[in-house]
Amino acid sequence: MHRILTILTIFTIVIAPDAYGGYIVHKAEDKVEEKIADDEKVEKKFEQEAIKQAIEHCLRVSDKITQHFDLINAYNRHFTNDDLVNERDFAAKQQILNYLWGRPDIPDFRLILPKYQNVMTREQYIKLNSIILLLLAEKFEFMPNQHPFHGNCQVKKTKNSTDKDFANLVVTMPLAIGTKQITLRYLMKAQENYGWYINDIVFEDFSLAINYRRELSLIVQSKGVEDMLEFLCSQSEYPSLKCQSIIEH
Repeated sequence: MHRILTILTIFTIVIAPDAYGGYIVHKAEDKVEEKIADDEKVEKKFEQEAIKQAIEHCLRVSDKITQHFDLINAYNRHFTNDDLVNERDFAAKQQILNYLWGRPDIPDFRLILPKYQNVMTREQYIKLNSIILLLLAEKFEFMPNQHPFHGNCQVKKTKNSTDKDFANLVVTMPLAIGTKQITLRYLMKAQENYGWYINDIVFEDFSLAINYRRELSLIVQSKGVEDMLEFLCSQSEYPSLKCQSIIEH
């Protein structure tokens, strides 16, 4: 598109006054080249935002994915404001506050169910994020309480796309000594007036969107969010998960 624009304006001139009352003649192609350079800077900054989001999400995954007990506890527990008022121990009170605030330490996997973001409660999102991360830990064959390196997620390469509103980022997640390095593909999508968001995460040939989005959406549509979470929970091999915990409350 840029090349076509340059060809069309190559014989056009722009006459502009200079500081001394004379005139300077500019070829319009010079202006076009400047515009192209500006556009490329904007596009590069736009792509950097996609990379930033992918890296931040990967860091949360690497920081939390081996903390199986904490994730299981986040799924099993169901705190309320009454729990916060009645709890006197400071550490326990802080734990309840973290839970009620949405557990920002657990990476967000709402990308799986974008159409139902306004349907689920905060507690249900905590459970969704916890169980998805536990399922990924099983997929990665992580042992509980391994200690991955923190801050080492890196974008190794970006795969070109014909659509500028899509970005395919290959992100590596180095783990502790003696464990394998995990490579994830973050499929990013840009939305007007919103920016980039994660549309899918792929590990080897396992896609979160392909494996979960349609099936979970159908369960939410036909049976509700609680049954969807119970189904996800039943896919895990952790015996300490209380897959009926939501329905029991």
